[in-house]
Amino acid sequence: EIDNDPKNENPALHNQAVHKLAIEAKRGNAAEIERLVDTHEMFNRTKGQKPLAIDELDDTPFEYLIPGLLPKPWTLLVHADGGTGKTAMCQTVAKHIGHGKAFNVYGALVNVPVGKVLWLNGDQNERILRRQMKLIGCDKNVRVVTEWDMQWYSRFKKMQNKYAYDLVIIDSLDGCNDSNPYEENRREYALPIKKLVRRNGQDFPACSIVIIHHNTKEGKFRGTSAIKNAVDETWNMKKLSMNDAAEMGLTANSRLVSVEKSREDREGLRMIFTLLPDYSYSISPAPERTEEVRLDTPNRHTLDILQLMRNEPKPWCVKDLVDHDTVGGAHRKRAIVYSLNKLEDQKLIEEVDVPKTKSKGGRPSKFYKAVGKELPRSFTSLVRDIPRNDVYKPNNVDTGTDLNNNEFGINPNFVKTSEEDGGLYNEEVNTKPIV
Repeated sequence: EIDNDPKNENPALHNQAVHKLAIEAKRGNAAEIERLVDTHEMFNRTKGQKPLAIDELDDTPFEYLIPGLLPKPWTLLVHADGGTGKTAMCQTVAKHIGHGKAFNVYGALVNVPVGKVLWLNGDQNERILRRQMKLIGCDKNVRVVTEWDMQWYSRFKKMQNKYAYDLVIIDSLDGCNDSNPYEENRREYALPIKKLVRRNGQDFPACSIVIIHHNTKEGKFRGTSAIKNAVDETWNMKKLSMNDAAEMGLTANSRLVSVEKSREDREGLRMIFTLLPDYSYSISPAPERTEEVRLDTPNRHTLDILQLMRNEPKPWCVKDLVDHDTVGGAHRKRAIVYSLNKLEDQKLIEEVDVPKTKSKGGRPSKFYKAVGKELPRSFTSLVRDIPRNDVYKPNNVDTGTDLNNNEFGINPNFVKTSEEDGGLYNEEVNTKPIV
């Protein structure tokens, strides 16, 4: 009743009403009342905590705001040092979703459906935030709430049930936790995040939630490990040194993003986010270094299959991939089926009609094609194509003034200094110090 009372829309009045109820019920404090309400809602939400069979669990398909990258329901935490570009990256992602602008995912442009974005600000001045949004072009289908606090779960639930935002960005975890009674090294500090993660798609319409978080001054993750444990995925974003950027053939506008923890089986994945001149982003796998060991993980194999299907844009079935020299093998059939199901779920491939040349008697196989428009290779990719230990020798070289390789100037007569005169070198050098 307190949550539904319009006069309690003000968080201060809401807290006052809960505190008054705690006194009347002779409970310790308002926090105890909140815990009782949470327990009651959890009991109803879990159908009395009756054990359920696997087939009784929620089987609603995942939607993807950005295919292969950002599903919903999902909670992603992005952490980095100050000034790395966390906010700018999230604003640009919000622009892609608000405008329905295609996104470069692993080297191909994939369509992004238009969605609604809610920006919960706790870090910046309102005027600075407006200027940033306008500069990037993040001003369509985006709504902002300033001076937000993560303790206002009931208020968030009302907003999300009313407007059903697709993407919610919290900037930042520290800035939006002013009223949290616990300091960030206590596990209780993560309780507001746990609520959002567990109840996403149940208490309110499913959405992707991105939480921006700051590193310590030493560049390490800040706060209790319960923060990382609560979310679905964590990204560590880093600036590239000029040497690393040049070695990878990248610009200074690129950032290295490493997936540290993932419930989508993406641990260890390294991605390059590059800010383009039109304030849109491209994402690609980080170039592999020759001294690094290439781990044959399920996610790596899945991306290899995606790359193959993009390089050869024809319909593929399981048998075709099993027979392939690079990604195939009879021992990999189960892994290939897993990869195709995952890529289809991520909206990176789609099922197509059986090719006429493959139509035969019996049960037809399923065929798939990669989704997205392949991008032309950029000039800067040349650096990545040259093996480290080799020397790059371009064809059709103009010898110019290299006389040793010019048939018109073989062994020219140079004027030489007589060796008897000692030339410019004289052993009788005056070694007395100059005063």
